[in-house]
Amino acid sequence: MKESLDLLAPRCNTASVTTLDLLDADQRAAFARDGYLIVPGVVGQRAVDVALQVANHWLDEEFDSRRRDAYHGFTFAPEHAADPEFLGLLTESGALQYAESLVGQPLVRPQRSQIAIRFPVALGQDPGMFGAHLDGIPAPLNRVATDGKIHNFTLLAGVFLSDCPMGDHGNFTMWPGTHVETARWLRAHGTDVSDPDAFFAAIRELADRTSQPMQLEVRAGDLVLAHYLLLHSAGRHAGPNIRYAVFFRLETPHHADVADAALTEPWLDWPAFNDTQV
Repeated sequence: MKESLDLLAPRCNTASVTTLDLLDADQRAAFARDGYLIVPGVVGQRAVDVALQVANHWLDEEFDSRRRDAYHGFTFAPEHAADPEFLGLLTESGALQYAESLVGQPLVRPQRSQIAIRFPVALGQDPGMFGAHLDGIPAPLNRVATDGKIHNFTLLAGVFLSDCPMGDHGNFTMWPGTHVETARWLRAHGTDVSDPDAFFAAIRELADRTSQPMQLEVRAGDLVLAHYLLLHSAGRHAGPNIRYAVFFRLETPHHADVADAALTEPWLDWPAFNDTQV
């Protein structure tokens, strides 16, 4: 990691934490430094199995091969993205409480999830590597408004329904520390995305220049929490099994009031980290 990514450990403002403080000082320091945190075993096996059953039945009965690219760009099983079997992975498991404890204030309950499915490639085919990206930027099929703005949120929460051992099994991939570097880059270059292709190219160059990709090793039921500004990607998938995950884009109740400023001040929307220096 480059020296420019170094952060002072946060001094948690306990007065502003509105839920039980579920995370310890080491976890908070790691999140401040890296921009992500894995919380093992938050979702029970029964809830994982129910969500998998809904997703797999959809694959059998409702999958439309003509919409394959749209599923990858937005969500698989869009007819079920608001179903309780998927929303409950966050709201009924304790995952939302972990997210709120990390941020330091309540979060708006999402109305939809993103059901993210990664399929194995053909035998002998190179699975390829996706470049780093930032959510909220318009791209083909992701349904983000093409208005020249970054449509940001506070943090990304992901619940994994599959084991992802190390070694290119569709592991969610992060560029640690780039939440800070992204904020610095946006301060220097502005937040205009009138040319999304040029923006994505610049973001990928930033990721490659300041960090190294890290594949996250997780098991079914694990929760991943990531700062909105952390650059990330779908990982290489050379394994034999379908990988299932469900993502939620979370924001604080007043995020709209600080959304633009939060792009260049990474802890503005995070009371639990408001003493963190960057």
